[in-house]
Amino acid sequence: MVYIFVGIAGVLGSLSRYYLGLSIGTWWHHDFPLPTLSINLIGCFILSWLTMYISRLNLLHPYLVTGIGTGFIGSFTTFSTFSVETVKLIHSSHRYFLA
Repeated sequence: MVYIFVGIAGVLGSLSRYYLGLSIGTWWHHDFPLPTLSINLIGCFILSWLTMYISRLNLLHPYLVTGIGTGFIGSFTTFSTFSVETVKLIHSSHRYFLA
């Protein structure tokens, strides 16, 4: 049953990341990946809040806490996107230093 919660929350987390990244990207037109940084900071805050306060209050079933923490936040703050955009930032900075 926990796998279903993690899967559904993962889909919702990845969709949230995509649409939030698009909305931040509409007004940010620079080389620095601000949408990824913002999304990862928001996800870190939500994960720490979830693990520290919500799980201690026992308001949600442990399956839901696992689904939100692992599924939603795990797909919301993907490390692969951070890695790809870091490499792109390094390559674009070479262009400025070599010119």
